[in-house]
Amino acid sequence: MSPGNTERSALESVEKAVRRHEAMTLGREDAMHFFDALADPLPPNDWLRTALEEHRHRVDSR
Repeated sequence: MSPGNTERSALESVEKAVRRHEAMTLGREDAMHFFDALADPLPPNDWLRTALEEHRHRVDSR
């Protein structure tokens, strides 16, 4: 059974919303900060190390 006009319209609306949220548009300055952070990330802080350890414990214990 193929979708009717209502279902097709709803599906198109959902697909547009997903596409809008999948992409991020940055200005030049924000883009430079983003790529600088990727190229030279800060070392993990205590909170992140604790979170990673908790994740390892939960995932590895399965």
